[in-house]
Amino acid sequence: MADLSIHDNRVTSYLVDGEQRCIVLHTVFEDRGPKERTDAVFEGVLAYQFENDNFGNILSGVAEVSAESIFQDSRQLFVEGESFCWPGSWNKSEAECLSYIHSCGVDGYLVCSSYGLSGWVLARSYVLKPHNDGSATWQAAASVRSGPVRLDALGAVPFH
Repeated sequence: MADLSIHDNRVTSYLVDGEQRCIVLHTVFEDRGPKERTDAVFEGVLAYQFENDNFGNILSGVAEVSAESIFQDSRQLFVEGESFCWPGSWNKSEAECLSYIHSCGVDGYLVCSSYGLSGWVLARSYVLKPHNDGSATWQAAASVRSGPVRLDALGAVPFH
């Protein structure tokens, strides 16, 4: 099996699982041969920020950087987030925030795109996995819980 890649892959969906502290970007490469489906999986997520989702996102890749560089580059977001506990109640000051980030042992990951979605994730790990075509996004989330996921329990409202 060839090495997995998400370069030039289209994001078909993504899942943010707050209970499991996991983010999965479901992607597909459609430019040649059979479609290649690959999941970008972030585990042990401490914080994340995505922007520019245009529902047709094309990724160029994910780059590992230091957690401190993410904090420095997004300092204003963290400062603005202090008043409403974003990304967590540990964001009380720059010193406390950096101390907590260090104590959690996370790395920084830049989500880069050539079209659409970009951002960053602070997480303990990042890995590419072949996508299991037999499971839907919400079924995958339910498999790590004790029971099925009810969309109404998540506060989801159907999009019309």
